[in-house]
Amino acid sequence: MRQYHRHTPLFALMIACLLPAAAQASARCEVIADSMARHPAAVAELKYPATTLAPAHEAKLRVQVAADGTAKEVAVESPHDAEPVRRSAQQWRYRCEGNQGGTAEWAVPYAAQHCKVDLTSKAHNPPRYPPAAFRDNVQGTVLLALQPQGDGKTARLAYVTQSSGSPLLDDAALAAGKRWTFACGAGFDASEPAQEVPIRFVLN
Repeated sequence: MRQYHRHTPLFALMIACLLPAAAQASARCEVIADSMARHPAAVAELKYPATTLAPAHEAKLRVQVAADGTAKEVAVESPHDAEPVRRSAQQWRYRCEGNQGGTAEWAVPYAAQHCKVDLTSKAHNPPRYPPAAFRDNVQGTVLLALQPQGDGKTARLAYVTQSSGSPLLDDAALAAGKRWTFACGAGFDASEPAQEVPIRFVLN
C-alpha cells in the first residue's frame, strides 16, 4: 500500500498532462447566427399528392467542429428525413472556446409546413440546360433549398445545399428555383421552413 501511495502523485501528474488534450477535444462550440440565417435549416420537400401538412418538430444536432470553424461531422436525430438538416449544418460556420475546434450540440426547431412548390409554376419554368454543359455531356443533381414567402409567391430565399459538381448546373438550377411559386395552405407565416428540392440534369 505504501508503494502505491508513493507513486500516486506521479500517476496523477500523468493524468493531468492528458487533460488539456481531452478538454480541447470536447470544447463547446456554437453555430454563428449569421451563417445559419443565410442558409436556414431545410426540410424535405412536401410532395404531391400529400394532403397532410408536415407537423412542427425539432431535430437534435451534434456537430464535430474543425479548428477553422467548419463542420467535420454532423449527426442528426430527427423524426423526419435527417439529410436536409445535416446538409444545412455542414454549410454553417461555428465558434468554439479556445478557437481549437470542439463539439456543438443543440436542437433546431421546425415550424409546421404549409406550402408546396406549385406544379404549374414548376412546369412553366423548367431548368434550362446550359449549352456548355450539354455540349460536354455534363449531368448531375442539384439539391436546392427554397424558403416560401406565401401563396402564389416565389421563394424568399434560395440556395444550393448540395452541388451537382458543376457550377453551370448549379446556377441553372438556382435560376429555375427562383422562378417557382408556392401553393400555401391556411396557417402560413414567416416561420415556414425552407424545403430541399432535387433538380436533375440528365441527357437522354
